[in-house]
Amino acid sequence: IVSAVCPDTKWVACPSCSDSTNMIAKDRIGKISRPDGSELYYILKNQCKVSLREGWIFLAAFFFIFVALIIMIVHSEMQADVLKTKIQTADDYTLCVKNPPKDAIDPDEGKGFFD
Repeated sequence: IVSAVCPDTKWVACPSCSDSTNMIAKDRIGKISRPDGSELYYILKNQCKVSLREGWIFLAAFFFIFVALIIMIVHSEMQADVLKTKIQTADDYTLCVKNPPKDAIDPDEGKGFFD
């Protein structure tokens, strides 16, 4: 098994590893039994060196994606606000009459007044 980025790997001894080592993937650790009954663990170590240039490229790509995501979220919120103002509902045409005359009991008479 090799890394997706670094195919140059090597099995190396890990004297500080044990069965309780949870930080290492199970396919990257192995153990052998010695003739004296003790166990020695080995881990699969990447031999590739990462240069500073690759780190800067990764960092630039990360910030580009982060900024693009923020811009997309802000643009989406602005478009939602524009859509909300374009949708017409009954609330846009509803009138509330306060203090109507006491003898106003016919709805058609009131409707005729606002037409």
